[in-house]
Amino acid sequence: MTDRLIRFQSTYREKVSLIDGQRWRYRRTGSSARPFVMLPSIKGGGSVFFDVVLALGDKLDLITVTAPPIVDAAVMADAQAKFLLSLGIRIARSYRSSSGAEVRDASFVQHRREKCPKPK
Repeated sequence: MTDRLIRFQSTYREKVSLIDGQRWRYRRTGSSARPFVMLPSIKGGGSVFFDVVLALGDKLDLITVTAPPIVDAAVMADAQAKFLLSLGIRIARSYRSSSGAEVRDASFVQHRREKCPKPK
């Protein structure tokens, strides 16, 4: 497992976006207009998806996200939408685990007027 994680980390370099003073760390495998965003649970980081990225990263535009430690769900929803918009992402497909789903869904509902709709 350690070898695969190291391969993931060296193949897909981590990038950082500063949004409202908070660091959003992410890795991206492509540059499509409609990427597949992978959101971990509140306690996890984007690297939890390393096996999926190694298997599909050369076929799909995947983004693994490690969010900053924001505890308020509404604030997290706002910040998540701002993060995606900062990358030029208006529509995204997503895979998420546990509470990441709830925050993502709240984010898209809350920011629908800002052209960040939940994909169909």
